[in-house]
Amino acid sequence: MTPAELSILACRCIVAATALTFVGNAPLQATGFPPKKTGRELRQDLTDVMKTREQFPEKAKAIEAMKDDDSTESAKALMSVILGLSANRPEMDKERDLLSSLINEIQVTQMSTQARVFRGKEKKKDFDEKSARLTLLGKQRDEQEQLARAAMHVLASYKSPSTEKAIGARVNSGDATLRGALLQALGMRQSALLSQKLKKLLKDSHPELRIHASLATQHFGSEDHSDQLIKIACQDKCWAVRASALKTLSALKITSAVPTLIPRLTKEDGRLITDVAQTLEALTGESLGENPGAWNSWLADQGDTLESKPKQRRSRLSDPREPLRYHGVHSHSRQMVFVLDTSRSMDESWAVDGTGINKLVAAKQELKRVLSRLTPKDKFGLVVYNNIVVKWKTKMVPATKTNIAQAAEYVDNLVPVGKTNVYEAMEAAFFINGFSAGHYYQEGVDTIFFLSDGSPSWGRIDNLEEIHDQIGIWNTARQIVIHAIGLGEDHDARFMRRLARDSGGQYVSASH
Repeated sequence: MTPAELSILACRCIVAATALTFVGNAPLQATGFPPKKTGRELRQDLTDVMKTREQFPEKAKAIEAMKDDDSTESAKALMSVILGLSANRPEMDKERDLLSSLINEIQVTQMSTQARVFRGKEKKKDFDEKSARLTLLGKQRDEQEQLARAAMHVLASYKSPSTEKAIGARVNSGDATLRGALLQALGMRQSALLSQKLKKLLKDSHPELRIHASLATQHFGSEDHSDQLIKIACQDKCWAVRASALKTLSALKITSAVPTLIPRLTKEDGRLITDVAQTLEALTGESLGENPGAWNSWLADQGDTLESKPKQRRSRLSDPREPLRYHGVHSHSRQMVFVLDTSRSMDESWAVDGTGINKLVAAKQELKRVLSRLTPKDKFGLVVYNNIVVKWKTKMVPATKTNIAQAAEYVDNLVPVGKTNVYEAMEAAFFINGFSAGHYYQEGVDTIFFLSDGSPSWGRIDNLEEIHDQIGIWNTARQIVIHAIGLGEDHDARFMRRLARDSGGQYVSASH
């Protein structure tokens, strides 16, 4: 080989080696693996995407990506996201209330007819535009809640002391929605800092925060907060806070609460009678139901094994009412909403005691029977649904003779038609007094009786898992018990059983 040829070969080798070196050291994106972004880049991506509209998947993806940067700056960025999501809710909920009221006023009469009737194209166009706007607002609200929950879960995954300190500092004051989300995040990570703050948070002025604090206590031992939880379960002015404290007493097996709880069976007047009885059963292993005499006798037999004796038993409040029995469900509730399926499939018959009976006819009869048992001291709401969802009244009403008669007459005129809009029916029940009513904890519903003979086939969300998850988001700080009644063979037993179980309710299958 001549010197010239050797020189050419050497050049070719150098070029080949250079090419191999370039390939070996090429940026990762050339092989399909983008470089890991810095915390600053992740935060900038999050800021940019949260400014856009109607890009839920991208927003969710940006929030999820924040898991890669456990830093104080990223924790603060996620807290800002949660705060920003809740900032425009009051105006959004106010508009939803207005639109919902206008639409409901028209639909309440349509529910009992086979077809929608509008007088003129302009009225129908206006109605359709309002309905579309309400649906859009509802979708945006759903997404906001899901994004806030995603941000909370990312915060819960952060483990560094600096992020815990940043989250803990923000829990002390400010927006209740943000503070509630941060409380959940700290509880999920079993934060020692939260354990120190719970004593104060359990006394917070906002019921929602006291509920979150009561539930968060389940993540810690019972020694530090047992006395405070017992006091809350018996004395807090808000029924939902008392309910959350009872759940925690049960979860932590705080048996010292038993002597103090037994008298509550005669002092409570409503759904919490059942909550107290269930807590006593969980703490003692005894199935003595709601009978205070039986519990007092049992306690007397325990000798010195429990710390104290109950106070003298008082008689129940005036105007006692035996528990309601609705499709086999037992309830002491005095603030209830009935959700009734009127879809086309409810026109079918199913076997009861060997005879066929029309499902909607049977459901009407049972509902009217239960309504007749209510007293003026009770409040009730009625939601009926097929394709559309209607609140008979746009808020809960006292169970006066006039209201019961009017509700019974309305039920009588219902006809089976259309598909099954489970999601929006449950939303209407949860927010029976309005999206922005602000009366959830004192005057709102504490029990929902949900009846259906099928599975979702219509509505903003028709996937059972998504419906279940969204109801869980609503109910975290509401403490509503959901009793699920399935008619016939075609209802989704798994979904309804989970719905009832997760809220502390009962599932009944009236399939035969």
